[in-house]
Amino acid sequence: MRKGGADVLGGPVPGCLRAAVAGGLLAAASRLRPARVRLWRVLRPVASCLYAAASRFHPAGVRICRSLRPVVGPAVVVGGALVASAALGLSPALGASAALAASPALVASPALGAGAAFPAGNVAALAPSRGGVATAQDAPEQDARDPAQDTLDRHWSYNAELSLLFTSGNTSTRTFSVGGGASGEWESFQLSLTAGGLRTESRASSKSAVGSPDDFVVAEESVQQPRAENYFVKADFERPLRGFGFLTAGTGWERNTFAGFESRITAVAGLGNSWIETESTEFKTDAGVTLTIQEDVVPDPAASKNFGGLRLSTEVRQRLAASSSFGSALLLDLNLADRSDLRADLVNALVVDVSELLAVKTSVRFVWDNQPALIEVPLEWPAGAPTGAQVSVPRRKLDSTISVALVANF
Repeated sequence: MRKGGADVLGGPVPGCLRAAVAGGLLAAASRLRPARVRLWRVLRPVASCLYAAASRFHPAGVRICRSLRPVVGPAVVVGGALVASAALGLSPALGASAALAASPALVASPALGAGAAFPAGNVAALAPSRGGVATAQDAPEQDARDPAQDTLDRHWSYNAELSLLFTSGNTSTRTFSVGGGASGEWESFQLSLTAGGLRTESRASSKSAVGSPDDFVVAEESVQQPRAENYFVKADFERPLRGFGFLTAGTGWERNTFAGFESRITAVAGLGNSWIETESTEFKTDAGVTLTIQEDVVPDPAASKNFGGLRLSTEVRQRLAASSSFGSALLLDLNLADRSDLRADLVNALVVDVSELLAVKTSVRFVWDNQPALIEVPLEWPAGAPTGAQVSVPRRKLDSTISVALVANF
């Protein structure tokens, strides 16, 4: 609010505070449409700036901002009106009611039981008015839509999941699991990118007493040790073939020290087919040849680091209800250099939608290796005394993981 280039409020005032006070004055002074229009015009640039800033980073941010834009403006309106009414000694109820009257999204909200006086996003209704009546000529131009951006939004979808577990006291455990992916679908091919990681740490404590039975001091030592660690990145590509099936290819990297390997790089290429593909059911299989490059924690002289193989995989997805679905994926990988080296990976997951954006995912994973990696263990004499030497023995063949994660879909 300026008059002749000077602040009516007296002295230099920050822009955000001036906007809030000006909005509160307008809302408290009048409930007529012109006041509401001027108030919204003062505060609407705040929401627009947030929207424009987030939209520059990622297409997913565009959709999030579009969904939050009708809420950001009214929230700023209410906050500004309440602050201004408190500063001017007005009733907070008066400031809140004026803010509700000035906010088009809140007035139109069914939760408030009010009529849709100004539908959210209706720019023409919020344009400056002549004689209290808004005109189409006064309405600002609608937000420009980039056709390339629209095409990108339609092609790509994103998801992220997070799982946490913390315990303290006599036992201390920390489990952190995070994952995410992006999938794109075009007329001629499909591409999916996935990455994730899991780490579990626990505190190993040992207590000892020093002194006599009647007078002693307790000493405690604790060491935080990792108990599970798994990280992976993979990419999959599918291209439909004319008449029948599709061409598939993919590559990935994984690290799982507790399963026995520091690094495993795989590449696969093959053919597959979707046997059932409806809105509620999907079933497909594929087979291909693989190339694996693996670095073990404990090297096995009898095993090859680089080897080719054959892979067979199946994937089933079934919609159970409007808000729940079940998925199962099985992967079999045979080492052609050693026919006894067969690996299997089975994942079953139940997803329950909480909202349009969030879901809860419960999954069970079984990883079986017929020729597991080696682990070094200390060698002892029959009496129990250590020999100082170590020997290599195979690890367990089966690993299982049960997880519950919160998933966000964009």
